[in-house]
Amino acid sequence: MFLPLQHVVAPPPLPLLVGLLLSLGVIALGRVVMALFGGGGVEKLAGPLLGLALVGVIIQSLAFAGIATLSVVRAFAVAIGLAGCLALVRLIRRPGAVRDLLRCFFAPPWPRGGFFAALLGAVILLGLALTALGPVTSLDSTNYHFGVGLLTLATGHVGLTPAWFNAHVAGLGEFSNALGLAAGSDSFASIQQILALAVILLVIAHEAEDPRSRWLAVLLVLSIPIWLFLVPSAKPSLVPSAGLVIAAALLARAAPPTPRQRALIAVLIAIAIANRFTLCLPAAVLGVWLVARSLPARRGMAAVLMLAGAFVLIAAPMMLYRALTFGDPLSPMLAGLLGETIPGQRAYAEQLRQWTDSGFPTGLNLFLPAGFGTITAVFLYAPFIGMAFLGFRRRLDPLIVAAMAATALDFALGQQIGRFYIDPFFWLCLAVSRSKAAPSPLFFWALLPQLALMAGLSAFGALRLFPGALSSPLREQVMAQNSDAYRAMAWLDAVLPKDAVLLFNSDQHALSPRPVVFAQQTVYMAAMPPSTFAYYKALAMRRGATLAVTIDTPGAQLAALQRQGLGACFSRRLLGPKLLRSGRRNPFNREMVEVDVWSIDYRRC
Repeated sequence: MFLPLQHVVAPPPLPLLVGLLLSLGVIALGRVVMALFGGGGVEKLAGPLLGLALVGVIIQSLAFAGIATLSVVRAFAVAIGLAGCLALVRLIRRPGAVRDLLRCFFAPPWPRGGFFAALLGAVILLGLALTALGPVTSLDSTNYHFGVGLLTLATGHVGLTPAWFNAHVAGLGEFSNALGLAAGSDSFASIQQILALAVILLVIAHEAEDPRSRWLAVLLVLSIPIWLFLVPSAKPSLVPSAGLVIAAALLARAAPPTPRQRALIAVLIAIAIANRFTLCLPAAVLGVWLVARSLPARRGMAAVLMLAGAFVLIAAPMMLYRALTFGDPLSPMLAGLLGETIPGQRAYAEQLRQWTDSGFPTGLNLFLPAGFGTITAVFLYAPFIGMAFLGFRRRLDPLIVAAMAATALDFALGQQIGRFYIDPFFWLCLAVSRSKAAPSPLFFWALLPQLALMAGLSAFGALRLFPGALSSPLREQVMAQNSDAYRAMAWLDAVLPKDAVLLFNSDQHALSPRPVVFAQQTVYMAAMPPSTFAYYKALAMRRGATLAVTIDTPGAQLAALQRQGLGACFSRRLLGPKLLRSGRRNPFNREMVEVDVWSIDYRRC
């Protein structure tokens, strides 16, 4: 069975409405889970994160059992949707609940010189919310963030394959995305991102020592262009990061965490790792901090056991699956140490380590974009304003120590791209909020240009994406303009035989109109060794690939495949070259692509 994204998403405006109802149901589920931990304030804000994690754990467990089919997960989605309807009724009856939640943002006094900055912050948040409500168009989303869930729903089993390397990093977030897909909503995934951003802002506002430092911290968070990359996507990055912000806030308090708070921190750390094993670096910093804060109360061993128990229950199952299936619990990142069990595994891991979103040297690439087409990959200068403000205090907040430690680990072991450093940035903003000193108006005026730029970018993103939530013709237009290779997939759907199986170089797994044998990893190798080539040739033959499709800048992909030997299998061009404009959410990052369809003759290679 094969499930393209176009076949499961309902006609607009249903994806938006269903996504909102499911989100309310997840929040209601989280309230039930939070009863185990008790507490109020910041702890209560963990409810939506715990609810979404529980959804991911349930669907992942169903996939391990081989029964996570479309009908089963759809029944689960109906139950969550009904819970969402009940939550909506309660919300209508108690409108004051939302007002009470947002009260911390409006406590006087307002910062001097900060009115225009706060106004721009409101524009940014509204624009980001509208982009999250539109169709999901980002490249990674239409690859494995949706592809894993679609393959899981199609087969009932875990939607990973050995040769699909970039899907190996999938975690709880991809399985929770499957809940929305089963109910006909792609917007559910991006709505979780804007809800996670709201949680982060609420935590920072709630922990503020002074209303004016609170506003500076909130505006620092809202000012970074990375939001235009993360919020309107299905990439489950912000939900685990929000959990780590809550954990950091509890650890930074003067009073040591209570036993229930320690348990909550351990669970949030495990959820972060289960969503993205790359978050093990900042999670490790918080884990050490939790143990250190528990030592004075002679609860160090109890904290270690809590961390271990949460890890075993929440994060370990997927790591064990990767170890048994792919020979690497963090596949493909440990292939260099544990040995390569899948041809190309080591080469792909090395490519990931060297990947950067900017042409600038390491360090500068976190702040300076290579061009306007890559501005959504950087922080610009906002972190320096936060560091300058904290520098005037001449007091080292423990959050700064934690942020420095996480930054050092990311620099030594992580990918050198902006979003991998976003957790230390959140902790920096939390430290700004905890300052008892009122910031000078100069800090707000200094941040104003970046806020104005971000307000314009978020408004543009809203105008570009949100209309697709309103009607089918508008959705088609938004997808064609903003989703990579969407036009190419529509053309292939019109011209390919219905029984075709494709040898595919494109990233857009979820958009493919026909079943795919994924061959992306061949692109990352300068020359395929004979053993590697034999592996992928046998894979293509075993899965019955009958046609080869190349989608890339004109001529580049074919030349690369021919250099690696795989191109010799292409006996003749059946269709193409078809030149099409590839959609991008960022109009400054567009290009033309060439689409070719080839017949495959395995005797030639």
